Amino acid sequence: MKKVSKYIIGKKDTTDSDHDGLYDIFETKGVMGINGQKYSSNPYSRDTDGDKLEDGYELTGKKPASKVSVKKVTVKYDYGSWISVYAVVPKSNPKKKDTDGDRDNDNVDPKPFVYELNGRFIQNLGKLEELAKQKSKKDVHWRVCQFLRSFNKSYDSDTWDGVGGKFDKKFKNDIKNNNTDLFNYFKNTPYIYADKNGNTVDV
Repeated sequence: MKKVSKYIIGKKDTTDSDHDGLYDIFETKGVMGINGQKYSSNPYSRDTDGDKLEDGYELTGKKPASKVSVKKVTVKYDYGSWISVYAVVPKSNPKKKDTDGDRDNDNVDPKPFVYELNGRFIQNLGKLEELAKQKSKKDVHWRVCQFLRSFNKSYDSDTWDGVGGKFDKKFKNDIKNNNTDLFNYFKNTPYIYADKNGNTVDV
């Protein structure tokens, strides 16, 4: 196991200057994540990286701040003996808006530690497909395609029915009325990333 001596904290001071649930000593000295990484943050800012997630939540997955806790675990010490240190199971890195660098900020990324280009788009596309199946198991992918293209002015025209087949406006209206967040996500997502360099293609 990696060396853990750097995670040893002596007397625990319970001062929490920014009220994010993490004691200042944890934020300044850092705590060990179960992945072996050391995590620290700004003790005077509830949201160190400005990603709209409080540091306490990013490091423990708990919210509100009153539910945040850092517990002791027993691990193997540098020279073979065992010792108790404070450790966390982090949701994301409180010092990085986009922990995995996949261009989805942690506050919307389904898997902040897993690099997955367009991860949020893929997640929402899955939700859209499930709703399309509930309507009818026939032509699911085509119904989804129509829905996505309907937000693109190049496709949403008087010639659509002749080129792309009869457009299912009822399905689109059902999503708009019953799944507002999903509808607005696709309405405001005209493109997805084509590669890690940030090049895009339209939806």
